[in-house]
Amino acid sequence: MQGYWDNLSGLSAKVVMVKSNLINIDTRLTKEYSALRKLNCNVALLCWNREKKDLLGEYSQIETLNLRAPYGVSGIFLLPIWELYVLVKLLVEDYDVVHVVNFDSFIPSLVAAKIKGKSIIYEIEDTYEDQIRLPSPLRELIFRIDKYLLKFADAIILVDNCQIQEFRGLSNPNVHVIYDSPPDASHTFSDRSPEESIFKIFYPGVLFRARRLNIDAVIEFVMKTDNVQLTISGYGDMVDQINQLAERMPDKIRYVGWIPDRETLFQMMHNSDATFVLKDPSIPLNKYICGSKIFEAMMCSIPVIVNRGTSAAKKVKESNCGLIVDVSDENDLHNALLRLINDQKYKEQLGINARKAYDQVYHWMIMEEKLLRLYSDLLVRNNTSASKKDGSQ
Repeated sequence: MQGYWDNLSGLSAKVVMVKSNLINIDTRLTKEYSALRKLNCNVALLCWNREKKDLLGEYSQIETLNLRAPYGVSGIFLLPIWELYVLVKLLVEDYDVVHVVNFDSFIPSLVAAKIKGKSIIYEIEDTYEDQIRLPSPLRELIFRIDKYLLKFADAIILVDNCQIQEFRGLSNPNVHVIYDSPPDASHTFSDRSPEESIFKIFYPGVLFRARRLNIDAVIEFVMKTDNVQLTISGYGDMVDQINQLAERMPDKIRYVGWIPDRETLFQMMHNSDATFVLKDPSIPLNKYICGSKIFEAMMCSIPVIVNRGTSAAKKVKESNCGLIVDVSDENDLHNALLRLINDQKYKEQLGINARKAYDQVYHWMIMEEKLLRLYSDLLVRNNTSASKKDGSQ
């Protein structure tokens, strides 16, 4: 692969990446930022600093709207200020490509790019109308607008192939699915002691009740099953409840806070026996987007338990790297966990299958190559069009 990119070393462009939160808390955007630097792109960032956090020093070219605002529907009334900020900045700044993430930043980015005759890439990490859980009529209106405007982008990036099903087809033919896989950290892993007999379940991620994550179902199993421990990492409005359980039953429940260092997080996952992604499929965001957790489990060679009716379940079934359950059936989840606890060879085989799926299908290098090919094709096309235009003058 390196030889292919060496042939493109003459390409360069200034890219502005636009998103309504900080790159500091977006692991996907940080990976894309680093990948584009490999293509000689000069990458600038346009972000909304909703929490007025300190910025990471390595991102020197960054413009931020420093306006404190909550996430979700309660912050929607401040959205016009962000959109105006994006429009003005993109009309003033010099760039070749706008890479905009999600609908809340797409319209002003699209208007500015079209006025200036620049290319625009629209990345749909999640449908905004589902992320903030709007009333059905308003959701449908925004959904229709979003779907209509897709055709004006030069390229679309999806984070899951099931998003095509959610949109009921896409009007733009230049669509690229790039999963949110982690970079391979397996070379840093050290194995846990074989003398450890406790069955360890690890959950890293957001801890918001509105996401309907069904963590409570796993906690219930752990509390009444011997020799099983659940470790939780993350942030959200469930933290107080989890902390109380951890203080009351420290041998059963551990809360380790938010772990920003990915190698430390993946080491903990690798040394666990299983993880789970039990999102409620009645929420479209859960149904159509699998997220990053199943790919992290694959990279770490551990099985994952997922809820039936989700995109994650489809990928687990295809790879045979975990168990699919109906989390509304308490016995279904408990039987799946007991099978992993009681059948070591089966658990290990699922872990082997998981790593194979990561290496062959979902490895970050595969995703990175898709991103770079998208950009290289777009830049070559832009350079060709510019040359023809200059030649005709």
